[in-house]
Amino acid sequence: MSEISRDQLTKYSSDFAVGNHSAFKPHHKEGGTLSKKEVETTGSSGKKESWRNVSEHCLVAGIFADIIAEEVGLSGDERKRVVQAAIMHDSNKKYEVLEMKEAAKAGRLDLGEVERIHDKQDEILRKIGIDEELIQLSGANVPMDLEGPKSLSEKIIWYVDAMLLDTTPVPIIDRFTNTSGSGDERKIRNSVFSDAFKEKYSGKSLNEVQLELSEKIGLELANKMGYEGEVEKLPLHLVEKFEDRVRNYG
Repeated sequence: MSEISRDQLTKYSSDFAVGNHSAFKPHHKEGGTLSKKEVETTGSSGKKESWRNVSEHCLVAGIFADIIAEEVGLSGDERKRVVQAAIMHDSNKKYEVLEMKEAAKAGRLDLGEVERIHDKQDEILRKIGIDEELIQLSGANVPMDLEGPKSLSEKIIWYVDAMLLDTTPVPIIDRFTNTSGSGDERKIRNSVFSDAFKEKYSGKSLNEVQLELSEKIGLELANKMGYEGEVEKLPLHLVEKFEDRVRNYG
């Protein structure tokens, strides 16, 4: 089997982004992850922080959402919506993280504050004309309750975000047992964020709930895709599907 060149990978990813350019609208001025003027902020170390990796993460989420949607047989319109929602799901991540940093420093990063920040993100999407169903679908990566996402489309959004460590597909157990990112400050903040959900999830942290959902949702998607390997390794199987796409593209 032939290797994928960087040029092939770049062309496929670039064309996919162009084909779904409208879904990146929230990433520009509103989200500040693509705008040339707003893409950087000054971090606690005094160094400039780039937020372009957020839009890259969302692009990868969109690509894998499209792969799963195709494999499970979603209709063309719903498949398109799933891709759009995956691309939008972290569009306000820059401001979400900045506000969480301030809340954590002030000792008020609780469930109420987390929900206020998320509600603010939804309002930004409404302001620029994103329809309500798409807004709700884009937020399916955070479970509403212990049962997790209900519809197949919601499960796809949940799964692609759960399997991505930044832009790298990994077994989900690795995603949620790794405290999500380099740097003690980020790890502590993410731990506080996860623990804030104990009030919502009957004493369980967000990470604990995500891990519990991973086997159930992974098994359902695997069955619908006809994948018979270890459910934990489904993300690696999806990487093979992605490589086949890129290899045969054009």
